[in-house]
Amino acid sequence: MMRPAIVVAVFAAAAFAQVEAEEATIPTPTAATWFQISKTGRVAAAVCADRKIHVWTLPERRAVRTLDLGEARLNAFLLSDDGSLALVAYLSGELRIWDTATGAARMEKKLWPYVSAAALAPDGKRVAVARATGPGEIYEIASGRLLYELQRPVGGSGVLQFSPDGTRIAAGDGDTVVRMYDARNGELLARYTDFLLEPLTLSFSPDGKQLAVGGGDKVVALLDTASGRPVRTSERQADAVAYLDFSPDGRYLGVSLMNSADTHKQMPLMLWDSSGRKVLEWMPKGNVVGGGWTIDGRLLVATSTKDALHIWRVR
Repeated sequence: MMRPAIVVAVFAAAAFAQVEAEEATIPTPTAATWFQISKTGRVAAAVCADRKIHVWTLPERRAVRTLDLGEARLNAFLLSDDGSLALVAYLSGELRIWDTATGAARMEKKLWPYVSAAALAPDGKRVAVARATGPGEIYEIASGRLLYELQRPVGGSGVLQFSPDGTRIAAGDGDTVVRMYDARNGELLARYTDFLLEPLTLSFSPDGKQLAVGGGDKVVALLDTASGRPVRTSERQADAVAYLDFSPDGRYLGVSLMNSADTHKQMPLMLWDSSGRKVLEWMPKGNVVGGGWTIDGRLLVATSTKDALHIWRVR
């Protein structure tokens, strides 16, 4: 799902007309700084300036849960695919996973020095985490038991992702290598070593056969997950590639760039066809705090004001 202050560009298999509509306005007690929506489109959650996670059901916009974050500084916030779990990681090293329906803690860990990357498995039973100086670790959520570790790259891992069927894990590592593992046991299956700078984002295609990767090199590489070899590489972009996300049908790839001089600078939403031709550019109506694709093929982007979330459908 989309990170705060990130806007989406889309590579489309065929040009399509923009569908811009405000799907929902949700009142918030204070301004939202992070936003997540489940892939089902049925659950939304936001971290607000009141230091709480607020959870709603959609499309009813019914508030169902408030979770207290405390005072520690947050550096990761995730919602599971079905919206049943909310994960937060703090710079103090704490990792917490809550049940969004009951508010019960499902897992709590203290990891030194702090979590640099995290990913929830599609079935909600495992979590992958990477510490700032250590290897990726995969835990069973129900027991909190460490199942296995991934390789220990120099510089640690900056991004982790499970494949849609939960059988593989990809890691973008500080040594600029992309590594793909068997999610059953952590066996290394493939590597991609052509990046000069660190990968910042990655996304598996729905069938798990390809992996899109981007980062400081300012290109998107589409990799074959069986071999790690590039299928194709995009033209060089104006800035670093900060976020990628395949649409559920695999026809589109969401891509966002990050202004290297000002990471909070608002960026337009662009739509590209398969040749790289831009077919649409749209400037979000406010400060983007998150969003993503839902399983019915909607691309939803949330903007925040001091007392509300505005959820826009742009595809």
